[in-house]
This record gives sequence, C-alpha cells and structure tokens, in this order.
Amino acid sequence: MTALTAWTSSLRPSKDLRTHSKSQVRYSSPTFPPQLSLILILVNTDYCPTLGLSPPTYRIEDDPSAPALYSGSAFFAAGSDVSGPVGSVRNVYGKKNAKEELAKQVLRFLELETEKRKA
Repeated sequence: MTALTAWTSSLRPSKDLRTHSKSQVRYSSPTFPPQLSLILILVNTDYCPTLGLSPPTYRIEDDPSAPALYSGSAFFAAGSDVSGPVGSVRNVYGKKNAKEELAKQVLRFLELETEKRKA
C-alpha cells in the first residue's frame, strides 16, 4: 500500500454519505485547507520531515505568449542534500495543474530517495 493510499483511506467524511448529496459532504483535514492536494500534503508532512528536508519551493511562471500555460520547477533549500531542480514541467494548462504535476514528480523523487536511504 502506498503512502497516498494509506493517507486517503484514513480520511473520514464529516457527514453520512447515504443521506447527503455530494456537494454537502466535506472531508475534514485538521491542518490543511481543502484546496491543497493530497500529494502536496504528503510531500510536506510525510516524506520531507522523514528525510530531514524542508518542503520544496515551486517556481512557476506563465508563458507570455499563452497566459494560461505555465512552466516551472521544484527546488529544495540551498543547504539540503538535494541540489538543482527535482522536477520540471512545461506548458501545463493552469497554475494549479502545473504545481500538481510538479508535486507528483517531487513525490516520486522522495519515494526513490526513501528507498535508497533504507538500502
């Protein structure tokens, strides 16, 4: 079972799903607003602290010729064991989608780093 699966299975709806419509069901998260993705939460609260890293910085910029397209990279702090960009995306529609794609790459990197350190 991956960490994402384990974390999502631990979420409990705050209302009974059988008696309320989907729009009324809210999932409770004690420390994060609902707009943050599960992947970002995993990266920031599970993998980074376990590896002794601060959460990454996402540098995302829009394309001047196509304002809805974004490109960017994820970086860890200068003093960490990780140097250079961990992931990068180009021409992704929407800033939130670009950050989500970067977070997926960061999560995969952190999973590999965790396996490498265990070996």
